[in-house]
Amino acid sequence: NIKVSNSIKKIAKNMGVKIKQYDVIYHLIEDLQKQMLKLMDSTIDEVVIAEAEILEIFEMKGEKIAGVRVKTGEIKQHDLLHLKRGEEIVANPVIKRMMHGKDEIKVVKSKNEAGLTFKNKKLEFQVGDLIVAYRQEE
Repeated sequence: NIKVSNSIKKIAKNMGVKIKQYDVIYHLIEDLQKQMLKLMDSTIDEVVIAEAEILEIFEMKGEKIAGVRVKTGEIKQHDLLHLKRGEEIVANPVIKRMMHGKDEIKVVKSKNEAGLTFKNKKLEFQVGDLIVAYRQEE
């Protein structure tokens, strides 16, 4: 029965975290049980649609920018993403902006380069990390 402040709601939204509130504890338990059943009933596969390598890291106006080159496929601004270091997924970033030079773009195709900024400003990425775009299929 505690209200979530607007600042926390904003942070959660930027990080892709869903906040649910309950007045009664058994409603929380019922919801958790439903969510667990959904996970057990359906298996969701991830199909990779694009990969990009971080070649350089820039900073402009206090924002970290990942300079990437798309190796395969094409990355769109609203794609689901993994940030991979080696074989490990270290984060699931959300693209804030995609730039090519001074132009804002919506798609980066294979063999092309772009600068990406992410909604999570504290996201830690390194040169050599991979940005993997994927879609989910049941």
